[in-house]
Amino acid sequence: MADRRVPTYAVVWQKGDGPVVPGQLRLDDVGILLFGSLAGRAVEHVLPHRSLAVVRLGHQPDERLTGRPSLLVELQTLERFLIAAIGGFGVLTELAEQITAAMALA
Repeated sequence: MADRRVPTYAVVWQKGDGPVVPGQLRLDDVGILLFGSLAGRAVEHVLPHRSLAVVRLGHQPDERLTGRPSLLVELQTLERFLIAAIGGFGVLTELAEQITAAMALA
């Protein structure tokens, strides 16, 4: 059996107008998995590829997260997530490309 490592990215994210959550993002065949901790409690969101409506780099001031450029992910239900990579803007570009490709296959 092949060893298939799924990359994990250090991120902070915000669902809607909720609190900013520090954690990690992992992409798999199903979708985007966000997991982290807020006030000592585990927080997790699974965003299936088939439920994604918009994935783009945020350019407006209200699309930045903790001062960082972010990836805007909007679900078909109109729920909105902002995701900022701790590793910088290049990571966001890579994530946007991977997610967009996976959406096309979903």
